[in-house]
Amino acid sequence: MRENFLQKERIAMVTYMIDNVASGKVLDVPNHSAENGIRIDQWSDNGGANQQWELADAGNGLVHILNLENKKALRVRGAQVANGAAVEQWDANGDPSQLWKVSDGGRGMVKIFSALGGNKVLDIPGGGSTNGLGAQIWDDVNVASEHWALIMTNVKLVNAGSGKVMDLPGFNTADGTVIAQWEDNGGANQRWRFYPVDAGVYTIQNMASGKFLDLGPGATDGPAIVQQPMRTSAMSQRWVLKDGGGGTKCIVNMAAAAPIHSNHASKDNGSLLCLYSSGGAADPTTTWNLL
Repeated sequence: MRENFLQKERIAMVTYMIDNVASGKVLDVPNHSAENGIRIDQWSDNGGANQQWELADAGNGLVHILNLENKKALRVRGAQVANGAAVEQWDANGDPSQLWKVSDGGRGMVKIFSALGGNKVLDIPGGGSTNGLGAQIWDDVNVASEHWALIMTNVKLVNAGSGKVMDLPGFNTADGTVIAQWEDNGGANQRWRFYPVDAGVYTIQNMASGKFLDLGPGATDGPAIVQQPMRTSAMSQRWVLKDGGGGTKCIVNMAAAAPIHSNHASKDNGSLLCLYSSGGAADPTTTWNLL
């Protein structure tokens, strides 16, 4: 039985890039079009709103997949169930051709099943990597072209205790820069991407520097949170999202088994972030709203 991704992983307030495992390209609305019937393709990640998607709950474990830029819904053209049927955008209207079930595909990846039935999933033809290759549905045969990474993007992390957001001070690109908190100013240095690497496990990238959250030297209350280049096998760069209550999350480091919090529970701008030395217990200083 396929496990419903929505029951355990989806975070309602964030948007996603939908990245094909075979091609490494993301779902894209060609040329930022708002026209009904435009076929959805894949393209290299460029950070555009035409490559960002909302998963809107449609009930019964189903979702609408809505483009962030134009609010059009992903649908199967003509409500077909044949292999190779094109996937396009259309005004959201609740038709079954616009409904999808996002299911666990293993190792943090997902499969996206059409609600039309026939065991059809969202697919890139042949797993090709060409920009502009159109999306389709195909029988679920468990190949890489049918697996997707849902990458949370433009995420604002708001500490439940301080009300401040996770911030890369001064847009600093230097390795080892210590991460702090600051009032929200909308800057890219305060926005983050979450790349799934396993079920519930992510690497977290700053959208200004392109560097990833990691552990640094000890601070007053525990190891400092710093940015470093991607290190593929480093457990110190892997983070688990655990329920913090009230819709919040604890961001727990896999290497240290402890969550991020504001040093000394400070509410001041510029207060440095570190690991909570008391371990994994949730309190407002260790919980975050993902927005």
